[in-house]
Amino acid sequence: MRPRYRRFRALVRSMLALCALFLAATAAGQRGLPDFSPYVRVEAETIESGKAAGVVRNVGGVPVRNIVLRVRHSWRWSGGDFSRDRRVEVPDLVLPGELKGFASIMTPGAAVPAGARYAVDVLVTELTTLQMAPQ
Repeated sequence: MRPRYRRFRALVRSMLALCALFLAATAAGQRGLPDFSPYVRVEAETIESGKAAGVVRNVGGVPVRNIVLRVRHSWRWSGGDFSRDRRVEVPDLVLPGELKGFASIMTPGAAVPAGARYAVDVLVTELTTLQMAPQ
């Protein structure tokens, strides 16, 4: 085998290995969010295209605050789609059993046709739990 061909094959193998590592890291990052369902539940609804609102309900036994939501606004139509994420914070203290509201507005721009279907998806990405010190 020629030395140049060997170097080329080694370079291709290295590139493929780097791509595999990148894809594995990306997939792990998407799965890496903790499960906040023991603490809060999100009830979101679409007001109209580009506007969503809802509540975060504390279903756990401890107070929570600094709840961060990822609100994904999506438009789908025949031949295309468009989606954007918005970070929404609910900084208030939410005691067990209480709920707090949130809202998110996203303008899709001129690229989205008038007949596009709109959907919203809300995910809790972080929160802070407050544990009371023993007395």
